[in-house]
Amino acid sequence: MKITDQIVMGIGPETYEASQEVVRLKYNAFGHNHGIRIARFPNVTEVEVHAFRGCLNLEELYLPKLESVKNLAGTFAFCNRLSLVDLSSIEFTDDIKTVSGFPWGAPKPEIKFVFKNGIFDRRGNRID
Repeated sequence: MKITDQIVMGIGPETYEASQEVVRLKYNAFGHNHGIRIARFPNVTEVEVHAFRGCLNLEELYLPKLESVKNLAGTFAFCNRLSLVDLSSIEFTDDIKTVSGFPWGAPKPEIKFVFKNGIFDRRGNRID
């Protein structure tokens, strides 16, 4: 098991692909990285709070093996261009709507959250 051992703040890269060994993202791991547009984490199961806070240009985020949305408070704060979040390993339930800190208040109205059982908008309404 590998945890992100560096903070990737600042500028770039535009596309980030984590290695297969990375399974957890630390607090503020990509915070305020203004260059990153697409981030893929094929084996990450856990994301600590604020991991992507302030990624102003982040558009797409892939976390296809994430195990829970319970600890995502503030994770997407100020990610104003975020339009797609892949959480396809998690089953969407009504309980997820009430999870404190889940990004249902995401700034971009047309944002899509991909879950195992469908695609949902920022209000938790099914859109596919």
